[in-house]
Amino acid sequence: APSPSATSPPPPSGSSPISSCPPRGNQTSCNAQGFIAQFGNTADVIHMVSLQIQYLLVIKYGWNEKKVKGIEIFLHGIPIANGLGTAVAALALKMYNAADWDCWIYSYPHDCTPTYVIRREEDSSDMVVTNCTRGDSAEIFQWAFFFVPLWAAIAF
Repeated sequence: APSPSATSPPPPSGSSPISSCPPRGNQTSCNAQGFIAQFGNTADVIHMVSLQIQYLLVIKYGWNEKKVKGIEIFLHGIPIANGLGTAVAALALKMYNAADWDCWIYSYPHDCTPTYVIRREEDSSDMVVTNCTRGDSAEIFQWAFFFVPLWAAIAF
């Protein structure tokens, strides 16, 4: 996966929740790192499932190389499309922010109240609009874009 090579430059100045993390980047470098991490990590996890499917078809069901080549486009295309699709969506939704020691899908400022919490607690909150300037409801996108595929791959 290409993402480990992009884990040191970013967080923008004043954006990291870890005070010992020296800021060296800006929002553009954070977006780039988050994009690479999201694309690489998500595609990697789903590609692992593709390899498991290929091994299953060859070892258990006796598929030959010609039969496997017929579905190879899907075995490689689905992980790449999913990784690229979620990375582009997170970029368009302004989800990439400093997330501890690197940049990924995270809310900014870190202590902001996401929209889904405001809606869930309508009766007890004076807040009607989120105070997240970027990455509103990031936790939902983390789960939808990475953790659900990860756990599904592990379960598979």
